[in-house]
Amino acid sequence: MEPGRILQAQLEVLRLDLVRSRKAAEAAEVEPELRNRVAARFDVELTRVLGRVDALKAAIDKAERSPESAWRELRELQAEAGRVLDECLAFVQGALARKAGMDEGICALTDLLLADLATAADVAWGRFTLLATSEFYRDMAEVIRIRYPEVSLWSMPFAAHEFGHFIGPALSARRDGAFAYPFQELLKTADEKAKGEGQAHSREWHHLQESFADVFATCTLGPAYAAAFILLRMNPTDANASAYTHPSAAARVHAILWTLDKLDATHVAGRLRDVTAMLRELWAASLRLAGQADKLADAAASFATENASRLFDLLVGATPPGLMFDAPAWNRSQALALVPPPAVLVPATTRCDVLNAAWLARLGIASQNRYELNDLEHSALAAFRRIA
Repeated sequence: MEPGRILQAQLEVLRLDLVRSRKAAEAAEVEPELRNRVAARFDVELTRVLGRVDALKAAIDKAERSPESAWRELRELQAEAGRVLDECLAFVQGALARKAGMDEGICALTDLLLADLATAADVAWGRFTLLATSEFYRDMAEVIRIRYPEVSLWSMPFAAHEFGHFIGPALSARRDGAFAYPFQELLKTADEKAKGEGQAHSREWHHLQESFADVFATCTLGPAYAAAFILLRMNPTDANASAYTHPSAAARVHAILWTLDKLDATHVAGRLRDVTAMLRELWAASLRLAGQADKLADAAASFATENASRLFDLLVGATPPGLMFDAPAWNRSQALALVPPPAVLVPATTRCDVLNAAWLARLGIASQNRYELNDLEHSALAAFRRIA
């Protein structure tokens, strides 16, 4: 066999993989409503990569590429195709799991919550949520993944964080008669450091992404996001350990609680003070029990505050006022925070109100008894479904 045939064989395998992936995404078993929301994006990406595969194959047939150049281009193509294939497979798996009811209907309810946030932010979003082993967002298909098997009302706020990854780059503001994209500008500046770090994106770029998503989720969902983040996600034993892609837990909690304080001062008229103090003490007590310092060092706290302040101002300046959790939302949430919640909801009640009411009620249950929490969740989901 000629050595060139190995290259041709691998090109053909790649082509067949892309064709097979397209057929899977178009399979009858996938819900048409979900497929139609991403069909155009997948078709564009698959067609683009297939075109590059065919172009390379033709160039090799005409001896227009040296073997070394052809192998190098194939490696790039395989990496690019891998990203598209991974996204297609994740979509098909998630869509089938959702159709089978593995999410217990939570994905559809979360879609409604995110649609509310998109409308309030005046940003178009026609995608949906699917199950995965962890929460994440990728900009190729713009589909948000929520963690399985932890699928519940209590984990819904994390979808708002992932949605923040979509919202941030989409935010625009008028500047000198033209549209500017302030968060994209921040990311571009941060990415100038990526070359020195030998990475696709700089550490600062990744940390800005996570910090903005935290600020967005806190501003839009209020105490519900802060409570879910502290109670369900953060482990105090490694609170001060940061990663290349994420700030430390201690820095994130500090920024979230600072944002809650700022939101309280600017939009909620001081009514969040008690719940914020409760969450702050819960976190500090957890840190002490784990043998950690119960607050950030001054320099780290100053940096986290400055960063959160900058992102808070950016969000307020680039979105309509109705996006922010405000005093009327707090009043409605408090009125709903009963066990069980009222049978009749006031007309202005939102899904965000129900989520906050459930979390406020949960914070009032000292024992965190699973039977009480289950009853509370079922009552809150029933109220969630009654909202038009």
